[in-house]
Amino acid sequence: MASNTVVSSDDEDSNTMEDAGPSSENNSEATLAYMVAAIDFGTTYSGVAYSFKHEYKRDKMIIHCHKSISKNAAALTSLKVPTILLLTPDEKFEAFGFEAEEAYSHLVDSNAHFNWHYFKHFKMNLHKPPVKLSRETKIKDDQDQEVLALTVFSESIKYFKKKLHDSLKNAAIKPTDDTITWVLTVPAIWDNTAKQFMREAAVLAGIKDEHLKFALEPEAASVYCKEIHVQRKTGDEGDAFLTSYDPGTKYMVADLGGGTADFTVREVMSDGSLQEVLCASGEAWGGMTVNMEFWKFIEQLVGEDQMKEAFAECKAEQLDLERAIEQQKRDLKGDGDGSDIGIRLSLGGLNEYVEDGSAKKLQNTIKKGKLAIKNGRVKIPVSKVKDFFEPSVKNIQEHFVKLFKKEETQGVHNVILVGGFSESKIIQEAVKTILTGKRVVIPQDCGLAVLKGAVLYGHNPGIVSARISRFTYGTEVRRYFLKNFDDEKMRDKRHPDYCKEVFNKLVEKDTLVYVGQTVETEVYPLTPDMTGMTICMYYSDEKDPKYTTGCHYLGKMLVEMPDTTGGMDRKVVVSLHFGKTELVFEGRDETSKKTVSVKLDTLENEAIRK
Repeated sequence: MASNTVVSSDDEDSNTMEDAGPSSENNSEATLAYMVAAIDFGTTYSGVAYSFKHEYKRDKMIIHCHKSISKNAAALTSLKVPTILLLTPDEKFEAFGFEAEEAYSHLVDSNAHFNWHYFKHFKMNLHKPPVKLSRETKIKDDQDQEVLALTVFSESIKYFKKKLHDSLKNAAIKPTDDTITWVLTVPAIWDNTAKQFMREAAVLAGIKDEHLKFALEPEAASVYCKEIHVQRKTGDEGDAFLTSYDPGTKYMVADLGGGTADFTVREVMSDGSLQEVLCASGEAWGGMTVNMEFWKFIEQLVGEDQMKEAFAECKAEQLDLERAIEQQKRDLKGDGDGSDIGIRLSLGGLNEYVEDGSAKKLQNTIKKGKLAIKNGRVKIPVSKVKDFFEPSVKNIQEHFVKLFKKEETQGVHNVILVGGFSESKIIQEAVKTILTGKRVVIPQDCGLAVLKGAVLYGHNPGIVSARISRFTYGTEVRRYFLKNFDDEKMRDKRHPDYCKEVFNKLVEKDTLVYVGQTVETEVYPLTPDMTGMTICMYYSDEKDPKYTTGCHYLGKMLVEMPDTTGGMDRKVVVSLHFGKTELVFEGRDETSKKTVSVKLDTLENEAIRK
């Protein structure tokens, strides 16, 4: 991408200084860091893992995962815990994961849960929120009470930070904050604002900004899948064996989590690094959609209003039902001959709320649905349960078909399923059915692929050598008004020879951008006596926007130009750096050689230019 030379100015012809926004901090890894810790912050389940540099050099796959125990699940030991947070009435941390689930259940049993704050599936608040995400955004808990989203997310991250330190303490290791490089996973389909929100939540949790990296979830999974033995080959003697992918190999990773489904295609380069072939895509098609369909079905049996009324008084039964749905969705094992599954409904607690004008009991309501009751369990045919998967299955299958029609996916023969939702047999069968002729691989620990891949990425961020730009990025400039090309309404009233709000493209959507690449453009003052130039950055879903109208405003920076002896023959070099998963915006006055570096504050500034 070549540099551009344009005529530009700031928003106003002012010689006064303007706020340049938050300055960029050094994000380089501390020289003393000797271990990497990663937090996979999922919609339904989350976990923390780590490895030491000396272990990584000896064997990359030596990765330690923190173990948690659930008392309610027959002392089940798990490497990930439910993404559930419990705060006290004064919004202080009480518990997370299994402990939060169990503590809240006890509070409910004692009818003492009122004013406590119980959060579940709250990560989805960052995926296309109904209103613009900001530092003041609040999210609702189980009782519709609102708490600052930053508090909810930072307390959750703080939990995993403490768990890591507890694990290390048990091993007689006492790391300091300067000795750990932290990696936090985020969906690739999230926008810039959501990523910055997670960064600020992590900093509030006590993780230093300069020690924090982001790993895009499907990208982390791609790194992990590259390292595990997944490619079948035949040796000289005809014997089959498995090896990691060779250079030139293209493969697709579908990260099917609880909230989102992310799809990405990578190619292994000659130096072993990974290059993105197709921009990450996907939507909210994860396992939560199955839970929602399951819940709708129960509501149809009992009645939506009756359910709400019942669970307002019998919160414990609601929690039990939520746990039962999640467990059955994951296992999908029928009783006896496997023709149906059992969901326990506390008939005694719900009966008084499901009586209608004819005084029909819950048992009659269920019988109308042609379902049986055995040992207090509603028996639901597996064929019906499969219907609950249909919305997700349909969207995932259609997206696979769409992706494999693209030119970029030609030569992709391997599709790897990772994420907790990919453990479902129904999902596995649905994917294999639609991808006939492709090799569908489900790693043994597919639910940990993102977490372990994030650790690997933290040790070697250079493993990802290039990414596809999801948007078109550019600055806003003024240039000479072009007759028969520019809209008359875009003529600058103060300077009629100029066109205002012109989009000056730096990077085009769907183009390959190498990690470490810098894209530059030259910007000139509008008047000879300007002593400062404010430069605004925008991005667009379009490939070639003409004006900034309709584009997303990312932020601005002020570059001082105190030496006016050059008049209008002075320039500022504006650059956009792609060294990380986030953007760095810089401006350099070529006369004074002074540089301004800005980390774009999307939580404060991002908006659509009307």
